Amino acid sequence: MNIFSAPSKYPFGLDISDRSFKIVQLNKKRHNIVLQAIGKWRVPSGAIEDGIIKDQKTVIGIINKLINKPMYGKISSKNVIASLPETKTFINLIDIDASEGEFRNVLERKIEKNIPYTLDEVNYDWQVVEKNKKIKKVLVGIVEKKVANQYYNILNEAGLTPIALEIEAVAISRSLLPISAKKILPTLIVDVGAERSSCVAFANNSILFTMSLPLSGHEITDDIAKKLRIPKHKAEAAKIVCGLDPHHANGDIAKILNNKIKKLADRIKEVAEHLRTNYPEYSEVNRIYLSGGGTQINGIADKLTSELKIPVYIGNVLMNFNINYSIEQKYLHEEYSTFKKLAKKNKVKQNMSLQFATAIGLALRGIYSDKLK
Repeated sequence: MNIFSAPSKYPFGLDISDRSFKIVQLNKKRHNIVLQAIGKWRVPSGAIEDGIIKDQKTVIGIINKLINKPMYGKISSKNVIASLPETKTFINLIDIDASEGEFRNVLERKIEKNIPYTLDEVNYDWQVVEKNKKIKKVLVGIVEKKVANQYYNILNEAGLTPIALEIEAVAISRSLLPISAKKILPTLIVDVGAERSSCVAFANNSILFTMSLPLSGHEITDDIAKKLRIPKHKAEAAKIVCGLDPHHANGDIAKILNNKIKKLADRIKEVAEHLRTNYPEYSEVNRIYLSGGGTQINGIADKLTSELKIPVYIGNVLMNFNINYSIEQKYLHEEYSTFKKLAKKNKVKQNMSLQFATAIGLALRGIYSDKLK
C-alpha cells in the first residue's frame, strides 16, 4: 500500500489500433505528474480491420485484461479517453473571414467541402486557435459518426465511462511537444506505426494539417523477411539490431532501409512544400520529431537529417511527466536478438517508449490544462 499518494482519479488513456492496445494512467503527486500504470496487448488478426471493430467480444476482453493486468501499476479509474482510428478521422486548420457570412454556416460549408461525407454522416468539433478583427483560424476535427458511435458503445459495454474520443494526431502532438511552451515553431511529427504512417504539421500551439506517409513498420519487416528468408519475428529483430549499419547482414538490411527512408524523405518534402504553399506564415520547418515503434531504427534520424537538410530527432514521449528510471528500464525497454550470422553483436536492448506516444498523449489530456486540445 502506498501511504504517500492516493490512487489516480484521472482518466486513463487507451490507444486502440488494428495490431495492439496500449494503456497509460498518470497521477499527480504533489507538484509532479507521475506514471501510475502502463500496459499493452496484442490484438488477434481480424478483430479490428482498418479501424473498424469486427469482433466486439475479443476487443472488450482485451480492454478488460489491460485494465486488470497492466505491465506495471494499477488502473484506478473507470473513466477513459480513447483514440479514434487515424484512417477514419480528419483534422485541419481553416481560415474563416468575417465577411464570408455567419460563422457556423461558413464553418460547416468549408468542412463539407473538404471531406468525402455529408455533415449528417460525421461528428465534428472545432476550436478557435487564433483570431484578429477579420480572420479566425479554426482547428476542426472530424470523424465518421458510425465509427465514433461504435467506439463509444464498445467502451460502455466494457464497463467504462468515455470522457472523450480523440484524434490520434492530437494525442501524439501532446505527448511529443512541451506542454509548457507558449509558442512552438513550425514542426513536423512523423509517426511510423505498424500498419500505417502519418505526418503532423504543427505550429503556434496548433495542428495545421496531417498527411499519410508511404511506410509502415510491418512493411519493412516483411521486406527483410523475404529478402533474407527468415521468420518475421527474426526479421523484426534484425531491423532493430542491424539498422542502417552496412556491415551487418552483408548490407542487405541497410539497403532495404535506405530505400524505404528515401521514399519517406521524398514524401516529407511534399508535406513541407504543402506547408509553404498553403500556410506561408509557417513556411520554414524548424525541426522534425520521429514517433511510433517503426522509427526505432538505429541511424534513422541522422539519415533523414541528411536527406531533408532539417534537424530530425527521435521524440521523447516522457518529457511531460516523471517516470522512475528503474521502471522505465524494466517496462519500456525490450531486448531483441537475431541470427549471429547477420550481426556479430546480435542482441540489443531498445527503448520502446515511442510505441506509447498516443496512449501517453491521451492520459496527459486528463491531467494538464489542455493547451493542445
